[in-house]
Order: sequence, then structure tokens, then C-alpha cells
Amino acid sequence: MKKTAIFTVLVSLASPSNGQSFSCRMGQDAACLDYGDTVCTSQGKCVNSNSECFEPYQCNYEGFACKSDVKACAEAHDTLLADYEKLRRAGKELSEAFDALQQEQETLVRENQSLINESQMLTQNLQTLQSDYDGSQSCLDRAASLEDAKACIN
Repeated sequence: MKKTAIFTVLVSLASPSNGQSFSCRMGQDAACLDYGDTVCTSQGKCVNSNSECFEPYQCNYEGFACKSDVKACAEAHDTLLADYEKLRRAGKELSEAFDALQQEQETLVRENQSLINESQMLTQNLQTLQSDYDGSQSCLDRAASLEDAKACIN
């Protein structure tokens, strides 16, 4: 009897019992997967053990995302963001330098115009003095007496 009881236990363990069975909804087939197997839909979308849907309805027609893909994507995003921030700061510095140079240029243009105006005024003064000198020189050249020469000065 002991042999029969042991045989019965072994047979019951080797075959599924009613408590271990499972069923699917109408139109679906059940499957038992081995380690490393993937599940694919009739449209060819496959999911393996490395796939994870992070939020409900996040996975669209393109399928699930692997954790390693998301990590690589996040790292690439962080790298791009850091590069963008560096470029943004460099752009801001260039913009500030440009503004400073533009202000300096405007100051130099004003100073240059002031110097041009001063130069024109000095040129006019020189021409007036030259004309006065030429007139005085001509008067002195024509003077016949000391009284005539004194008259040239006034």
C-alpha cells in the first residue's frame, strides 16, 4: 500500500489538478512561457521581461519601453540639457558683451563728433586769425609813418 500511495502522489504532482488550471476570456489563448520567452501580439508588438510600462496608457502602438532604453534616453536628455544651459549662458555673455561694445561705440561716436565740431571751430578761428594777420601785414606794408603803423593795430 505504501508503494501505491507514493505512486498516486507522484502522478498527481506530474499532472495538473483542477485547482491549478487557468482559463482565458473567450477568444483568447493561454500560453506557458519558458525563461527568456517574449509575448507578441498579432500585430507583431513584443514584450519581454526587460519591458516595463511606467504609467497606465503610457505604452502606445510602438510598444513598451525597456528600462535600459529609458535610462539611456534620460542620460542623453540630461547631457543635452546641460549643453543647452552652457550655450544659453555663453549666448547671454556674448549678448552682454555686444551690448557693452555697442554702448562704447556710441560713446566713441559722440566723442568723435565732438572732436570734429571742435576741429571745425578751430579751423574757422585759424582762418579768421590768418585773415586778420594778412590784413595787418598788408596795412603795415603800406604804412609810411609811425602813425600809419599804429592805425593798423587798432
